[in-house]
Amino acid sequence: MQFGASEEYYIGVVRSPATDEQRIENWRALSEIKKEKAILIINEIEKAFHDDQQNGGVTLHQTIAIDNYATGEEIKKMREKDTDRYWREVKDEDLENISGVGGIPFLDDLGYRYYLPAYMHWFIRKYDIRDSDAGFSLINSMIHTDQIQKLDDMSSEQRNVLILFLNFIYDYYKKSDKITKLIEVLSPQ
Repeated sequence: MQFGASEEYYIGVVRSPATDEQRIENWRALSEIKKEKAILIINEIEKAFHDDQQNGGVTLHQTIAIDNYATGEEIKKMREKDTDRYWREVKDEDLENISGVGGIPFLDDLGYRYYLPAYMHWFIRKYDIRDSDAGFSLINSMIHTDQIQKLDDMSSEQRNVLILFLNFIYDYYKKSDKITKLIEVLSPQ
């Protein structure tokens, strides 16, 4: 980056260093640090949740029908639109677009548990919470303590990944006492 500015936003207001100013030896731009953490978390999500597959819970397209007060038969038919069997097969556009009507708030426990790694993976790769209803919905769903019960069957490795993800959200997007509390609840005693 120009002059070593830590963020693109500041390039126009950063001056060149004076000759007597020395940068600390290990200095790195915040964007570099964030990118490295993001890559680490993506790898950890893929490793910890590699075997997770659809297990009969409510699917993303079914959440639209549920939100629209559809009949049982209509809800069942919407399931056909979700052809993924493993969370890695869930389409980014479905994660992003099924929000506002349908989405995370309408998933049952099994559906929430199934889609959580897909949402985390998608969010880290693609979006800023301020740019996405689905990103906001993901974070909002996680910080409500009643959602914790949906994660009871997570392995310690998966819980650790969730903690990494929440720390990332806290550090780069949303500082919140609720996130801190959730990290405490998920952390091994």
